[in-house]
Amino acid sequence: MKPHRKGRAHGAAMMIGMFFANLFDPKKITAIEHVATQRRIGSESGRITRAAAAPPAPGKLV
Repeated sequence: MKPHRKGRAHGAAMMIGMFFANLFDPKKITAIEHVATQRRIGSESGRITRAAAAPPAPGKLV
């Protein structure tokens, strides 16, 4: 006996549903933006370490 296969229409409908769920979920959008920002600028402790180790910029009095 062959196993039951789901039709392609079922998969397409599920993909469309997932697209709109991701598109209109503001909490997920905020979380994705936060993660992207953290990856771009690094963690707070990493920023502090890099700032402390960096030499002063030219023209600034320390």
